[in-house]
Amino acid sequence: MSYNLSDASRKTSAEFGYASHVSAIIFKAIKTILRGSSGKIIYNKLCSVAVDIINTAPTALKGKRKLYDGNVALLKGFQLNPARRLDGLLNFVPGIEVVPKKEAIIRIPNVTDRNFNPPKRADSIALKFFGFIIDIENNLAGWQQETADLLIEVKTNTLSKRLPPVELSGKKKIRLDLQGADNCLLLISMSASYYIFNPGGESFLSGNKQHFAAEIVEAVYIKDGELQVFNIPEIIEKTTEIKPSAAKLVQWEDDNE
Repeated sequence: MSYNLSDASRKTSAEFGYASHVSAIIFKAIKTILRGSSGKIIYNKLCSVAVDIINTAPTALKGKRKLYDGNVALLKGFQLNPARRLDGLLNFVPGIEVVPKKEAIIRIPNVTDRNFNPPKRADSIALKFFGFIIDIENNLAGWQQETADLLIEVKTNTLSKRLPPVELSGKKKIRLDLQGADNCLLLISMSASYYIFNPGGESFLSGNKQHFAAEIVEAVYIKDGELQVFNIPEIIEKTTEIKPSAAKLVQWEDDNE
């Protein structure tokens, strides 16, 4: 017995297949920075987000909607370590400015001991950014850039929280080269890794998955040399005016019972 899918079902199936394909390309690009055996979990979550992005695209294109038709910014905040969120290790947000086909400027604000949540015996924290250029339509995971580690000592975080905040690092900035990057998805991830104090020698990078986190902090699509701007459709709700019914006025009386 054979079943004929409806036109709507065929369109939905095609978009699910496309979302899976897109997720595989993105996963191939970012898997180099993943730790442990969380690959399958990350891929499945990517598929879910890809479907959400495609579903934000105009319904008039259903069945043929591409990633760039939707809101790719939904990838921002995507966690690359299921065991630990980035905001569990630090509580500030980097500033990112993307200049298409030129550069991406990443800025770190002044940070104090209040901005980190280090584990016991933590010596320092290493911050690193990765830039991924992904050519979705040509099935290319593209190339990546990585920044040098920004090492920040966190020993002063053991001070009493009743004392004034202690500045650990001043403002910093770094640039990623985007020369020639066009008609592509740009993802920028931020990772944080703690180093543990070793009284017998040099501090070492913690292997505890609770001491590492990474997150996609920027996601944009560059199309024809410009940032693709997603306009959220305006939803106009139709309301029916409800006229109040006439009510009988009831008066108070003394209670002498």
